[in-house]
Amino acid sequence: MATESGDNKLKLYSYWRSSCAFRVRIALNLKGIKYEYKAVDLLKGEHSHPDFLKLNPVGFVPVLVDGDFVISDSLAIIMYLDDKFTQCPLLPPDLHKRTINFQVTHIVSSSIQPLQNMSVLNYIGEKVSPDEKLPWAQRVIRTGFTAIEKLLKGHTGRYATGDEIFLADLFLAPQLYNATRYNVDMVMFCTLLHLFPLFGQDWYGGIEVSELYYSVIILPLLFHSFRFWWSGFWMSEISPYLVSPHISLLGSRLILVTYKPFATC
Repeated sequence: MATESGDNKLKLYSYWRSSCAFRVRIALNLKGIKYEYKAVDLLKGEHSHPDFLKLNPVGFVPVLVDGDFVISDSLAIIMYLDDKFTQCPLLPPDLHKRTINFQVTHIVSSSIQPLQNMSVLNYIGEKVSPDEKLPWAQRVIRTGFTAIEKLLKGHTGRYATGDEIFLADLFLAPQLYNATRYNVDMVMFCTLLHLFPLFGQDWYGGIEVSELYYSVIILPLLFHSFRFWWSGFWMSEISPYLVSPHISLLGSRLILVTYKPFATC
């Protein structure tokens, strides 16, 4: 649970739309860990500020500070949290399922997200053509999702590797959100649509949603839909506190009237 200031030991440096930071917020919220949220506005270049570069010389979010200990990679942060805070473990005891979780995690974090992030797309826009940015991002996401579809076949339950939320789910949910940003046609990815049905149904009325869908997908998409009407301060400073499985402001039902999913299986 994010807090506004000061007494908590953990500090998370994050940007609201970063899928890497998104994963860490999910882990913190699922485990019910209190932390102080430090907004880093990537669009304003705050990740290149000397003070931030002292924490992470690469200049990426997220960064977790635990006392004097600084961690600056989302997977490393999540594994650190899972070892330190044993409630709601993020890896299953079964060896095969653990291995599948790691494979999904690395496909997302190594073969998809780094190739479609802002710095790469901006480089393509400058060196090739702005018109090539979207096709490149779509191609990268489709290639990774095709591999994940094959990997998860026969292993899914309510979630990616069974009926509990594990590491793979934390990496998949933000990447599905990225897929909506880049208008990826999801019709080929029936397994992912089964796990995250928001992306494959006409949800125009009151809907029952699981805790994961509510905290990880629906509210961020709602904020994304209205992003042009909200100030940068609101999106950077306020929305992270609302992305929490513990929030009950809207209850367990939510009405979406602005978002039209684009695929069915």
